[in-house]
Amino acid sequence: MNLAIVYSGGLSKCAYQLGFTRAILKRIQKSDVKMVSGASLGIFSAYALSCGKLPVVEEMFLNIDVPKRSVLARRMIFGHLLADYMDSLFRKEDVLSIPVCFPICLIPIVDVHYYWIYGAYNPGWKRYVNGAMSFPFLHILPRFIDGKFAVDGGGVDNIPIYPVLKRGNEFLPAGEKLDLILALHFDSHYDYRKDFNTNVPVIDIDVAISNNFKKNHFNFSHAYVEEMMLCAEEYGDKICSRIFTGDVSREHFVNVRDEIFVEEYEARLRHSSADGFISFINVLGKALRRDSKCVRKLF
Repeated sequence: MNLAIVYSGGLSKCAYQLGFTRAILKRIQKSDVKMVSGASLGIFSAYALSCGKLPVVEEMFLNIDVPKRSVLARRMIFGHLLADYMDSLFRKEDVLSIPVCFPICLIPIVDVHYYWIYGAYNPGWKRYVNGAMSFPFLHILPRFIDGKFAVDGGGVDNIPIYPVLKRGNEFLPAGEKLDLILALHFDSHYDYRKDFNTNVPVIDIDVAISNNFKKNHFNFSHAYVEEMMLCAEEYGDKICSRIFTGDVSREHFVNVRDEIFVEEYEARLRHSSADGFISFINVLGKALRRDSKCVRKLF
């Protein structure tokens, strides 16, 4: 099976994504995952999956242990929280067994680039990943890539299915194609069919359903982070038992995709989106996507 996993951005969302990823790996072999893409903090999940460090990232999130937004903001801006975690995660002995893609927005003339990392660790990766997670208000000093000011890629493509669809087959053996794209996000109104016309089945899951759309996004107490992971893992078990059981043909994936969409539809309509505003500003990114900028290899 040729599977791609797409992670959206957001700090609290990573805890949910980690739990759901546990459920995925109970049903499939890691070798079935042929590529991963992530926007903003979703890159942590993608990188950890690729190099086998999911437990490391889980421990990082559990150790934040901050229940208040104000304290969390201070630790991120002045306490170098993200930089410290990146230093803990990115190591010279790392080997990425799955190609990882992430978007970066470059300004002042807005330009959307997608970069791929893979194989033995390259010290230059951290500079690009820093640029891809560069919220202006979270860094005292600006980040620059190729001489341009780098802004968080989630602002232009927070659910980066685009590079996987456009150029993902280049990372598969000759003649093979993707069988399934599994996108984990937090936009209850998201529908990939508004943006893409593709024969590849895309199952997009609003993982916020797993915790009944709880809006406690800045509570990073140890207990609540653990709750987020466990809720997502339980929901992931239910979803993945249907996706990856029995006949895993394209027809099966299409049928399960349609069933899940119908089942989630009413619940998603009744709740506002955690990423609704980000999806709104992503409109600019959609207009600036270019196929030629989907494969910029850093390996």
